Amino acid sequence: METTASIKKPSKINSLIGFAVKSGKIIYGLDKIVESFKTKLIIYCASVSDNSFEKIHDLGQTKIKTVKSIKPLCDIVYKQNCKVIAITDSQFASAILKNLDDDFVLTLKAN
Repeated sequence: METTASIKKPSKINSLIGFAVKSGKIIYGLDKIVESFKTKLIIYCASVSDNSFEKIHDLGQTKIKTVKSIKPLCDIVYKQNCKVIAITDSQFASAILKNLDDDFVLTLKAN
């Protein structure tokens, strides 16, 4: 009798973030995100500090949508201590928003 181990494939959002990383369409770190005018979507880790969350919330009150990642972002983008990223490409951002799953939650809808 054959037994096969079930291999969990990465979520579509993880793949989209990976493609954005490879194509250079990501900004790492909240300070750089605040300074950038290219931000289309902010993805932050659930373990982000209160001060950083306030800044993200303020950015989310403008026209930028924000998504909370239940999983640590450093495991997705393979950068140590990465808590906040921004997607700068509108097509990647809309694809991520269309494919939200249990690991990602839309927190603020921009006007």
